[in-house]
Amino acid sequence: MQSEGAPATAARSRIGFGAALARAVRLSFRCRGRASRPEFWYFFLAYVPLVLTLGGIENAVDEEWFSILGTVVYLPWLVPFVSVGVRRLHDTGRSGWWCVGVISCIGWLLLTIFWSERGKPGENRFGPPPT
Repeated sequence: MQSEGAPATAARSRIGFGAALARAVRLSFRCRGRASRPEFWYFFLAYVPLVLTLGGIENAVDEEWFSILGTVVYLPWLVPFVSVGVRRLHDTGRSGWWCVGVISCIGWLLLTIFWSERGKPGENRFGPPPT
């Protein structure tokens, strides 16, 4: 609900969990454009538990075959994660090169803050707002 005197902003459509996952996977090899917060965070909520679960099982089982299986399951999800992360940065008006920050703890903290910010209203240099 908009209060009186508040500037009008373009309303963004809501995206559900399944639609967000499907969109992130469909646009896996597209690092142009923008991704909404729900699109990114829903994918993140599916991706991180998968990685943590596989890592925990690999440590518990300590078998080479499971490490290979875990890698085969994990790697295909890495590409859409990077892509949706880059597009999320674009929505905040930042370059996708900020993703290089994952090599440090401070970088992860900054990325988490950037990914959590509201997208810039209207069109920016990366295109129109996500729908």
